[in-house]
Amino acid sequence: MQHIGIDIPLYELAGNLSVSDKQLIAIARSLLYNSKLIIMDEPTSTLTRKEVDKLFQVIHKLQAEGISVLFVSHKLDEVFEIADSFTVLRNGKTIISETAQGITNEKFIYYMTGRKIEEDCFKPPFIDKSQTLLKIRNLCLKNGFENISFEVYPGEILGITGLLGSGRTELAKTLFGLYQADNGKIWIEEKEAKIKSPMDALRLKIAYVPEDRLTEGLFLSQSIEKNMLISNIDHLKKKNKTIDFEKGQTNLKKWISSLGIKLHKLTDGILTLSGGNQQKTVLAKWLETDPKVLILNAPTAGVDIGAKFDIHNYLRKLAEKLNVAILIISDDIHEVLLNCNRILIIKKGRITGQYNNVELNPETLRKLIIEEEE
Repeated sequence: MQHIGIDIPLYELAGNLSVSDKQLIAIARSLLYNSKLIIMDEPTSTLTRKEVDKLFQVIHKLQAEGISVLFVSHKLDEVFEIADSFTVLRNGKTIISETAQGITNEKFIYYMTGRKIEEDCFKPPFIDKSQTLLKIRNLCLKNGFENISFEVYPGEILGITGLLGSGRTELAKTLFGLYQADNGKIWIEEKEAKIKSPMDALRLKIAYVPEDRLTEGLFLSQSIEKNMLISNIDHLKKKNKTIDFEKGQTNLKKWISSLGIKLHKLTDGILTLSGGNQQKTVLAKWLETDPKVLILNAPTAGVDIGAKFDIHNYLRKLAEKLNVAILIISDDIHEVLLNCNRILIIKKGRITGQYNNVELNPETLRKLIIEEEE
């Protein structure tokens, strides 16, 4: 742990650690075997940029000690930054193997997805500021956040970004009723909302895509179909109290088509899907409830570039319908900049800045977040 530079009590239960700390412990464990080759499978999927920088320092140190690293990732910027050479796999086949020098980001995306993906900044065609879909005033949670106030207007996507421990996840969970706010008020479509539990949130048409789909978003032992239908299952009950799966499947085919979910059949286990398709399934589960407020916490964590584009593209189209408050909470700077027309920075539980995405670039936003930390 000293070799990596992390400080976690040795006798703490792993189950009590944050997702990122669990990841760091797994990396520390791999160093115990004096290995000549260390395979890191998506090692940064749950790490903040600060922790990624720390990991890359470790990798360079291992490299200098003669240890080879196989770094498996779908994050293009990280591959460019850390890799000496790369191999792109798609559908179980090798597409290309080359040195990391001399290849453009556009070519890399094409090799990975088999299609050209245009990354453009989200500029809402219309924002209706005469009304609010979601309004928060002076929301407080002890040891979480303090005096949080913002609003979401029809037509826009609001982003909230900050470092790990900034209070961003606590805010998301409070809006969904997993935590109860100590003070403050929430309005949905101009009506004051009382949210004391997730059931209250469901009744108010609030949907929450959590940070970690495997531990918070999916029933891993169940089918794709049941994972998609569970949030709306009460509306599929027959008079004899059984579930009308036939009607449910009709609904789900719409989401499979709209989100581009790749699967064999709906009755297959959820673990038969790739990470990107699992994440689309979590999103479909909540879209099935016809939400008024859609809260997405790290919506594309552990998702490949193709699935990320599909999810972002769908959210933009959803915003244009002007009837859903969309809130993206993420520390993925590119995700926030590309998809949120308005961005709030949260630090130590307080909103410390508000910006339009068109006035920022990745480096500027990164500096703002770090400066707020310092």
